[in-house]
Amino acid sequence: HLLDFTNATLVGVEEGDILALNVGNVVGVFTSADASTSEKTVTISGLAFTITSGADTTIYYLTQPTVEGRITPKELTVAGITAAYKVYDGDAYTTDPEGSSLLDLTNATLVGVEEEDEGEVELVADVDEVVGIFDNPDVGDDKPVTISGLDITGAKKGNYSLTQPSTKADIKITPHSIELTVEGITAADKVYDGATEATLVGTATANLVGVVEGDDVTLNDDLAVGVFADANAGPNKTVTVSGLTLEGGTADNYSLTQPTPTAGITPKELTVEGIRARGKEYDGATKARLAGTATAILVGLVEGDDVTLNDDFAVGVFADANAGPNKKVTVSGLTLEGDAADNYSLTRPLLTAKIVTEELTVKGILARRKEYDGATEATLAGTATAILVGLVEGDDVTLNDDFAVGVFADANAGPNKKVTVSGLTLEGIDADNYSLIQLTPTAKITPKELTVEGIRASGKEYDGATEATLVGTATAILVGLVEGDDVKLAISTEVAGAFANADVGDDKTVTVSGLSITGAEKDNYTLVQPMPTARITPKELTVEGIRARWKEYDGTTGATLAGTVNATLVGVEEGDEEKVRLVVDVGVAKGAFDIPDVGENKTVTISGLDITGVKKDNYFLTQPSATSTVTAKAIKITPRALTVEGITVGDKVYDGDAYAIDPEGSSLLDLTNATLANKILNDEVELVADVDDVGGVFASANAGPLRTVTISGLDIIGAKKDNYFLTQPTLMAEIFRRELQVIGITADDKVYDGTTEATLVGTATAILVGLVEGDDVTLNDDFAVGVFADANAGTNKTVTVSGLTLEGIDANDYSFTQPTPTAKITPKELTVEGIRARGKEYDGTTEATLVGTASAILVGVVGGDDVKLAISTQVAGTFGNAEAGPNKTVTVSGLTLEGIDANDYSLTQPTPTAKITSSAKMSVKGNGVEIADGKTNPSINDFTNFGSADIDGDKVANTFTIHNSGNADLTLTGALIIVVDGDHSSDFTVTYPPERTVNAGSNAAFEVTFNPSATGTRWGTLSITNDDTDKNPYTFSIAGFGETKPAAASPSFTVNNLIASPPRVESGEEVAITVEVTNIGKLGGSYNAVLKINGVVDTIREVAISAGESVTLSFTVIRSAGSYEIDIGGQKIHFRVMPLSRLNLWWSLIGPAIVLPSVVLLLFTRRRQRNAHL
Repeated sequence: HLLDFTNATLVGVEEGDILALNVGNVVGVFTSADASTSEKTVTISGLAFTITSGADTTIYYLTQPTVEGRITPKELTVAGITAAYKVYDGDAYTTDPEGSSLLDLTNATLVGVEEEDEGEVELVADVDEVVGIFDNPDVGDDKPVTISGLDITGAKKGNYSLTQPSTKADIKITPHSIELTVEGITAADKVYDGATEATLVGTATANLVGVVEGDDVTLNDDLAVGVFADANAGPNKTVTVSGLTLEGGTADNYSLTQPTPTAGITPKELTVEGIRARGKEYDGATKARLAGTATAILVGLVEGDDVTLNDDFAVGVFADANAGPNKKVTVSGLTLEGDAADNYSLTRPLLTAKIVTEELTVKGILARRKEYDGATEATLAGTATAILVGLVEGDDVTLNDDFAVGVFADANAGPNKKVTVSGLTLEGIDADNYSLIQLTPTAKITPKELTVEGIRASGKEYDGATEATLVGTATAILVGLVEGDDVKLAISTEVAGAFANADVGDDKTVTVSGLSITGAEKDNYTLVQPMPTARITPKELTVEGIRARWKEYDGTTGATLAGTVNATLVGVEEGDEEKVRLVVDVGVAKGAFDIPDVGENKTVTISGLDITGVKKDNYFLTQPSATSTVTAKAIKITPRALTVEGITVGDKVYDGDAYAIDPEGSSLLDLTNATLANKILNDEVELVADVDDVGGVFASANAGPLRTVTISGLDIIGAKKDNYFLTQPTLMAEIFRRELQVIGITADDKVYDGTTEATLVGTATAILVGLVEGDDVTLNDDFAVGVFADANAGTNKTVTVSGLTLEGIDANDYSFTQPTPTAKITPKELTVEGIRARGKEYDGTTEATLVGTASAILVGVVGGDDVKLAISTQVAGTFGNAEAGPNKTVTVSGLTLEGIDANDYSLTQPTPTAKITSSAKMSVKGNGVEIADGKTNPSINDFTNFGSADIDGDKVANTFTIHNSGNADLTLTGALIIVVDGDHSSDFTVTYPPERTVNAGSNAAFEVTFNPSATGTRWGTLSITNDDTDKNPYTFSIAGFGETKPAAASPSFTVNNLIASPPRVESGEEVAITVEVTNIGKLGGSYNAVLKINGVVDTIREVAISAGESVTLSFTVIRSAGSYEIDIGGQKIHFRVMPLSRLNLWWSLIGPAIVLPSVVLLLFTRRRQRNAHL
């Protein structure tokens, strides 16, 4: 302090009162800052008094005094002037023989100008005015030179005085005798070290060249020094030698030319630390991924050299592509850059990493289905032609199936049973680069068929039913059981046998039902019901209603039969009545008396009767017999036979009966032109042809061409009718086959397979529409085939059906049209094999790296089809989310199909899996600017440069923030969380360390204070050991400048009135924190307000406060339920957060999406005063 208060006293104090003068806060201010030769008024402020005894202070007030003082001009000096040596000439002036000045004023600068006056005080250094004078004219080294003639100019020059500088230079004597040279001195090569010093060789044995014989002259090398022209690396660099001198009795007669040998400065070898090679899966390539290139450190740099490592083209290459641990990785592409880069050579780092084997899968091996045999052995198919999926193109790896074995999980029958394959191995030159995933195909174990022995069927006479009587069921045995299996034949009360049909036949198959199997292993078998054979013999039929007419004896045994029209069959089974008919052909049916003699009740044997119909083969006919009388012969006139002409009959469609009627029941007979033939002219006889009485019957109801139609119901009337008998006519007509429609047959949709085959559905249950009831007609689908119009994918494609036929007794009576269903051929789904996704560390993105796209193959293409996988530049892999986890599905997009047959397929994008491993990602910011890991150039912008501070206790505190952008907690693992190393590490103190754990996505603040212990630039390296694999330790350089400042007033702060309002809130509600900070010092300054909650630093903010003023700071805090202590500057207060009430529960649900959980500092801003010393 320039004010002297030693003799200061209060004037005007009343007698008896004792007042003390307080001078602690006094400040004096000149009327202006300019220098003056006269006294200047100094206004004093800050004096105060206190009454130690006596009257009340209210009766006094203090008038601040003024005093006189002087501001003297500040002394300036001049730097940067040098003087060249001169040759001795007898005077002391610094001029050469031509009179030119030897002073170099180029870099002359003023030293000591105040910062505010820069530009307003300048040096006047005119070479014609400035003079230098040696202390004497004699020869000598480093002789003092006094300089004069310098001056200053400018608006502020009156505030300064200039001290003329001095310098040093040599005065040399130029001999008037012989110039000597030196031989035998060389300079040794050296490795670049940033210095120009050179090592001289041979100085002790060097020879002087040019000495006159007999002269006493020797070379003195005691002070010989060699200096390279510069410190940079290079060959054949000139070395300037100095310090060699001549000595001896005649030395003054000579001058010496210093030798200039050459030598090389070889570049200094630098090594690299911090670069690692990442391991990888075998991919057939030698490329290695490098890590840490951006933060790598050069080891061996000369301090201060501008050399950095350029990693733009850094490449790592494994010694070979084969899998293995600790494989050598050669690094190339690292280069040096910077002003001093040419002075160094770089030794490539030698790294190691592992190449793990690539997993291969096998395609094309199947397990064959088998019938249950009680064993787990499975037969493999396709092992010889199996394909390895995942091979790097060109690799020599084959699959060895010599010992391949398949084993079912168990021996029981079942579909899609897993088969474990073992014994497949890899062989070939590159086999060791792969590992094989044994495949697990599936196959079916079909139940084994068991047959039954010992069951027979009894034969029977035709009875119209299919039931068969079984024999031997009680003693039947199972055939085909695996030894030891628990399976028995179960014979229920429902066991029955059934002929395939009821018709007569030999060795007819009998279907057995009702047999089943039981036991623990029954599900491994299917029971084939036995099919014994038996015979159905024809049933005997007899005839009723035929009689023999009596006749007169005529000497023959012939008998005339009567009743043949109405004769009936006896013994026909129910249901066969329309399917078996009696055939009485008048030309064939005959009766014969046993003898021709007259007699009564004579036996007449009948023959020529037959049966017809679809069921006739199930019967045999016993010819009937009758009795009649043969009387004595008498003369008799027999009636004349009449026939009918002109009747026609129409064709019909088969309807199951023989009547000549149409489907509406109308007669097919046309009686319009019916007339009698063979009538005696004019006889009164007429034909009666009533359409309701006249009927026609086809010889057979079956379809066929030109069948006989027998007419009945015609009659004759008239007076002469008894002289005639009427022969009913017979006609010819056709019965056409009945057209049937097939319904119930559809075609299955199918997936494109390159063929036109269609699968028909419902053929076994298809219905024939249009069948006559009771007809034996079925649809045979044994050879039914469906064919699409073409093999291409499409909808509503017509399927042509062929191979359906009709069968059954009545099949020939029908025809049908093959159905034409429609179905679709859907595109075949293709999958992609060979594309994998690489695992990665969490990086906050969903991008996934795909591997194998170039060698991926389509699975499922029909042989010969032109379909290829189109891999565009848009192919990408995407994780479902960015979060860490194992076996995360990667969605692949951008793959498409191309080729002529591409439209017959659809592509299922592959969904490989890969893992995202959790990781912490550390960064550090200062002043909101990120500080790069490994940064070595401190900057004011990011707080790594603390600026200047007085060495006598002035401190600068800067706050830094650690941010964890990863998805795993970041752990600061060092014994000391933050360490400062370096020559001046003690000048930097971590005043507020961060929390040891930084949660994912969170920040942690810490404060470092710079308190210099000496002047000049002070350096340190801040290091944070952590578990970020890429940035451990996280380091950066910090610096500050220590200086000595003139004694001056300083700020001083107090903290009061800390309030939390309200002191009790519910969870989610705000607590307002206020505190008053007062600057009780004499100088304005900045105060760092540090808010701690429960002892943990939450927020650090800076506020500028003028001397004598107070500022109220406000904070807003939101916390969950609990008790909290607030600490600001040692002042403490508590508040409590209660659990959330029900009424406010809704706020807890939506609040986090609305309110940022942060502490907001509201403060009165002041314009910060600038310190004149900064």
